[in-house]
Amino acid sequence: MIKIGVLGMGRMGNSHVPHLNANPNAKVVAAYDPDPQKAADAKAKFNLELANSAEELIKRTDIDAIFITSPTYCHIEALKPAFETGKPVFCEKPLCRTEKQCQEIEKMAQESKSVVTIGFVRRYDAAQKAYHEAIVSGKIGTVRDANVDLSLGVFKRMPGDWFADFDLSGGVVLDMLSHHLDLLIWDFGPVRSVVANATFQSKYFPLPNDFAAAAVTFKSGVVAGINCSWHRSGRNANFMEAFGDDGSVSFSWGEQKYNFYLPGQPAQIIETGPKQDAYLLQDNAWIDSILKGTKPVVTLQDGINAFRFADAILRAAAEQTRIEL
Repeated sequence: MIKIGVLGMGRMGNSHVPHLNANPNAKVVAAYDPDPQKAADAKAKFNLELANSAEELIKRTDIDAIFITSPTYCHIEALKPAFETGKPVFCEKPLCRTEKQCQEIEKMAQESKSVVTIGFVRRYDAAQKAYHEAIVSGKIGTVRDANVDLSLGVFKRMPGDWFADFDLSGGVVLDMLSHHLDLLIWDFGPVRSVVANATFQSKYFPLPNDFAAAAVTFKSGVVAGINCSWHRSGRNANFMEAFGDDGSVSFSWGEQKYNFYLPGQPAQIIETGPKQDAYLLQDNAWIDSILKGTKPVVTLQDGINAFRFADAILRAAAEQTRIEL
C-alpha cells in the first residue's frame, strides 16, 4: 500500500484524491494547504490528516510518495524537500514558472533518487494516443506541417486570481498550451526554433484575457502553427491537425475519434473506443510505475522540455526575435 501526501487542496487536489483512493494499492493519508479553509475542507471531505507545512508533510516517515497540485509558481517549494527525501513525486503541469526555477529543478534532480512524473494527462487519453500513433506510425507519410487551435472563449478568472496574473501563471501559453506543446514534442520530436506574438494578459485590459500566436520549426523539419487564447467570449476550440505526404489527421480533445484524410477523399472517422477518465488512467499509471519500479509514462525531462518550449514562445513574443532551442 503506497501512502500518499498531497500538496495543494484546490481544484486539482480535490480532483486527484478520489482517483488515488480508488486504487487498491494506494491511499492518500495526509495533505497540506496554506489556506486554512481548503485544508479544513480536505480533512472533512477525505478524512485526511493535516500537516503544518509542505516540508513537514513531505518528510513524514509514513508518507511513501508525494503528489504536488499547488499553483505553478509554488511547485519548486514542494519539489525541493521532496528531492531531499528521494521519494517518488507526481507534479502537476507545468513544471515551474521560470527558467531559473527550471535550472534549479534540473540540478536537484541530478542529485536525488526521486523519480518524478509530470501531469500531462492528455498522453493517457485513448483518442489522443490513437492520433499520435497515426502520426508516428507513418500512416500519413512524412509529416510536413501541423496546427494547434486552442481558443478558449470562456475565461472566467478575475483580477486577484493567480491564474489571471501573468507573472504567476504564465498565461494561456504556460498553463493551458503546455499540454499541446508536450504533445507536439511527443509527435514530432525536439524543437529547433520559435517566433511568436502575444498580448500577455496586459494589466491595461478591462478584464484578464490572453492571446499568443507562434510559428515553430522542429528538428525533424516539421513546421507548426499555434494559436491559443483565454478570451471572455467567442468560440471554444481544442484542436490539433497534422499533414503528411500521404494524408492528414485531425483531432478535437474530448472526442472518442479522430479524422483521417486521404488525398482527394472525404474524412474517414476513426473511432477510438468508449471514453475513459484520463485522470484516473494517469494516476493509476503513476502508482503502477512506483510499485514496479519502472520509468513513468511522462518523465521529468518531458516536463522540462515542455516548459522550455512554452518559455521560448513567451520570450520570442516579448523580445520580437527568433528563439533557438
